[in-house]
Amino acid sequence: MKFLESYCNKLLKCEQTVSQSSEVAQFFMPKDRDLQPDFTKNSIMIMLSEDLPDGEGGGDGTHQHAGNITHPFVTQTYRCVAAYETKDTKNRPFKVAVDEKLDVLIKDPA
Repeated sequence: MKFLESYCNKLLKCEQTVSQSSEVAQFFMPKDRDLQPDFTKNSIMIMLSEDLPDGEGGGDGTHQHAGNITHPFVTQTYRCVAAYETKDTKNRPFKVAVDEKLDVLIKDPA
């Protein structure tokens, strides 16, 4: 989200021919489905990690170490072929159902 916010801020600071173009206006216009209250029912929400330093995650604003996490990441979408249940790295329950789609962050080797 930080990268998207940075991109949008830079885009809006461009000269008027760019920042007020129809393409930029269209980029920021919500789609009909975005405004439907049930749009997120079958969606996957990606929550920011509490372990990222201030400004990069959903933490409480105190600086925390991110361990060996580095950027950049690539996102890959997978479809579950079988139900699966486990616990995440913070010992919280994690479940997926058959045919559920998951966006997985993968450390980019580049």
